Amino acid sequence: MRTLDKFRIDIAGLSETKLTGFGTLNSETYHILYSGLETKKEAGVGMALSSRAKKCLVDWEPINKRIFRARFATSQAKLTVIVVYAPTNDTVDQTKDDFYRVLSNVVAEAHRHDIVTLCGDFNAKVGSDASYAPAILGRHALGEINDNGI
Repeated sequence: MRTLDKFRIDIAGLSETKLTGFGTLNSETYHILYSGLETKKEAGVGMALSSRAKKCLVDWEPINKRIFRARFATSQAKLTVIVVYAPTNDTVDQTKDDFYRVLSNVVAEAHRHDIVTLCGDFNAKVGSDASYAPAILGRHALGEINDNGI
């Protein structure tokens, strides 16, 4: 939390939290919202909110152990933030397909005029060949692309 404070971060997506169930935690400076499995400490996502961001929180929904959604209203705009922790590349295809199907539905269900932001760990390797997405990938990427990076 000190790093979030130091850089004055209002909203931070959290992945691989390994917290069970869903709920809230409080520190001196941040309010944590989280979602995980009921009993097993595996995966888990959430969000750390500053006091200022917490005042703008309209609602939040723990979708599952890998997807979390929160909605904020400010004087300038409404914002939907979706935090994810995607399955690893070696996970069976059906599990990955299910994850992306649910994620697509969550994005589609966002309010029409909201700014929608996705953040988290997509477990993707994009590789060093930037030719397929030069506007997105920079010259400092490393390694080989994997299926999650396509």
